[in-house]
Amino acid sequence: MGLLVRRFRTEAFAFVMAPGIVSEALDRVGTRVASAALMVVAGAGFVTLALAYGWRLLRRRTWSADDPMGQGGFALLTVAAASNVLASRILRAGHIGVAVVLLVFGAAVWVVLSYGRSARTSTVSRPNKPFTNR
Repeated sequence: MGLLVRRFRTEAFAFVMAPGIVSEALDRVGTRVASAALMVVAGAGFVTLALAYGWRLLRRRTWSADDPMGQGGFALLTVAAASNVLASRILRAGHIGVAVVLLVFGAAVWVVLSYGRSARTSTVSRPNKPFTNR
């Protein structure tokens, strides 16, 4: 488990988005059984990845390449996108409370990563280098 979690990449949350989006489409056209199955896959994937990532953060206590303010920070936005895609599908299934929790979580992650990154990028000084967008 340790090796798996160490190699875990945050963009793995895209795995949750794909079945969530297809589940939403299938639900809209009336293919309820396949839609529900994909919703379960997306939900199980989200829970599994969230637990693995949480465990990784607790064990490592460093961000390294996945530093939300570092080079790999934008990959963390898949966490926000995945939770909101899942919230959308769960809302259609009538589970309003779960959907609201996922939506609030996704929005909070998005705000922190988007605006926190922008604020840090604009305030970090780089000695002997002019400020440019690279």
